Amino acid sequence: MKKVILALKNTTFLSYKGVMICLLSFFWGCSGSGNSEFEQLADSLKREYGIQLDSQIQRILVLTEEDCPSCNSYFAKAVIKYVDDPHSIIIANASGSRVDITALIQAEKAVNNVYVARTYNKQNSFVNKTKVIYLEHNKIDTVVTINARELERQFKYIFEN
Repeated sequence: MKKVILALKNTTFLSYKGVMICLLSFFWGCSGSGNSEFEQLADSLKREYGIQLDSQIQRILVLTEEDCPSCNSYFAKAVIKYVDDPHSIIIANASGSRVDITALIQAEKAVNNVYVARTYNKQNSFVNKTKVIYLEHNKIDTVVTINARELERQFKYIFEN
């Protein structure tokens, strides 16, 4: 009888110990150690493009040559309306081989909010897909990654905001 009770006590202790380890791991993992996503974005853009993010910036429009070529071509033409907008940054992370970035290359020479990377950087998750990153109060508010299935709805949202 003592052995059975002792075995039950040990099992219960081990169960609680396992639950406690899981809970501690969960809270420790979600405790926000390290840089925020916005800080990582700001560091990345400063390091790779020399961009200094400030509270005035509301959107970052990123053009790549990944995935849907016609989506990217349309996006390349549409982002021109944000050239020289003090609340926007345009990054063309494209070589120009699959999407025409001529207008953005010309704009880069004339304004301060257009940046063209001459080689594609797919390691940087902030600029490796065509997307718009909306910022609010030095935080990433919304990210709209362009894809063919939701293109109409996405462009409507992007170009109305």
